[in-house]
Amino acid sequence: MSDSARLPLQRCPCCGWSLDAASVISENPTRYLPKRGDLTVCFYCSSTLRFSNLLTLVIPTPSQLQRAFKENPELEHQIDSLKLAIMKSRNRKISKEKLQ
Repeated sequence: MSDSARLPLQRCPCCGWSLDAASVISENPTRYLPKRGDLTVCFYCSSTLRFSNLLTLVIPTPSQLQRAFKENPELEHQIDSLKLAIMKSRNRKISKEKLQ
């Protein structure tokens, strides 16, 4: 069983990159499909995004982020860790490209 879900192709509202999947952050996921209000992170620009009522990706408002982090105190740390890992991964790829 996979820990990611295929989604209809859409663009990140921050960087414009095409996205068609979402992965689970939790170590013990109980579901793989995102639902309205779930937060995610763009793999390309590491922006925090939110799934809208139609499961399209939108930029969350500060109050939406505060509410999500208040409901799940571990979520902010999980997202920050994921964003850091994405940025490190992107920097390694950029560094390798510069060497070639």
